[in-house]
Amino acid sequence: MPSTLSDADQRFLSRNDFRLDAPIFIGGGGEGYMISTTMRSYRRRTPQHQNFARHFSMRAIRRLMRLIHGAGRPVILVGHSWGAVTAIKAAQWAKRRSLPLALLVTVDPVGRPRLPVRSAVAYQGLACDWIAVVGTRDRIMMTPGNLVAKVWARTPLAILRHADRLHWDHKATHENFAQMLRSCGAEARIAALLARE
Repeated sequence: MPSTLSDADQRFLSRNDFRLDAPIFIGGGGEGYMISTTMRSYRRRTPQHQNFARHFSMRAIRRLMRLIHGAGRPVILVGHSWGAVTAIKAAQWAKRRSLPLALLVTVDPVGRPRLPVRSAVAYQGLACDWIAVVGTRDRIMMTPGNLVAKVWARTPLAILRHADRLHWDHKATHENFAQMLRSCGAEARIAALLARE
């Protein structure tokens, strides 16, 4: 049964331009450079609204997840770069609270969650469907984004192997967020989940 929103929750949604019928996109450290362009591109190509959060705004992400779930909507988390690690942490938080995630998409994650890399319990069952996509690590394609990702250390594959689907996009550099979303099928999966509502 969907819950009624309090005045404080309505102000929170309005202030952040959040909606309950949309996925949560969590950007990485280079939002001003990499994410903003790809997000504008993605926003133009998709009819539905998207909720955008920064990788350091975990409190707002958790609150929005609770509100979406309370409204009876599917909770969809999509993170890129540092935002992908934030999405994993948010999924772990949701799992501990029995808040179901319909979909978790981690796009070329950088950094690592605090839990041990090889802890299967920490990373299994984070969502009904977890799609992990990794961009090229080819030295020839050393773009500014790939260089930043290398310096800050991409998330270990030992973590990403717990995903339901691990997809390699050998043509996409770290900046190519929208391309990786399409190539792994996440864009279509998001649209299908939202169309059910």
